[in-house]
Amino acid sequence: MSERPPATENPWQQLRQLTPARIALGRAGTSLPTRAQLDFQFAHAQARDAVHLPFDPKPLSDALQQRGLDTLHLRSAADDRHTYLQRPDLGRRLHADSGAQLDDYAAQHGTGKDLAIVIADGLSSLAVHRHSLPFLERLLEQVTTEGWSLARLDKPMKAILRAGTYELLARPDVPAATVISEYIDVAHAFFDKRETGFVNGLLDAIAKTARG
Repeated sequence: MSERPPATENPWQQLRQLTPARIALGRAGTSLPTRAQLDFQFAHAQARDAVHLPFDPKPLSDALQQRGLDTLHLRSAADDRHTYLQRPDLGRRLHADSGAQLDDYAAQHGTGKDLAIVIADGLSSLAVHRHSLPFLERLLEQVTTEGWSLARLDKPMKAILRAGTYELLARPDVPAATVISEYIDVAHAFFDKRETGFVNGLLDAIAKTARG
């Protein structure tokens, strides 16, 4: 009787050490091994749970208020998660009641604020629950250290920081040093040494928070 395992080993197996992508999963006959299929089904179930998990703003709001930060709980024009998944464009529009709430707040605080941060659950409230507070703590620490007010950032700077932050959070397969170096090079095309230093410091702080 043959002692060969039922799953055929994939010669690309070593590449799995370099990327979280689903490659080199092996083969059992004409299909995937049972373990690979179960892993995919489990990951799919986790993704569905993350998408449908309700967003609870109170713990985050309480934690921010303990740090001396004011919060406003607003909602979009999408009345519920099901509506948002069918009409994501409504998630980018304020509900009329929330618009009026912002107007009232602006009228009561005529001097305005230097920095306003929007935390929205989007497709994953789980990600907001886990990462928003550590991210904000490092962001505010860096902003204070550099003496910047995010309200002063122009569009190229905001675009660089948003793109760099996204790549650090969503592309764990790309080394953090590579991401930071890439966006420092982009910043050099628009800004002087002080601004590129800010990009370097902020993205480095985000990388340390997100990746350890």
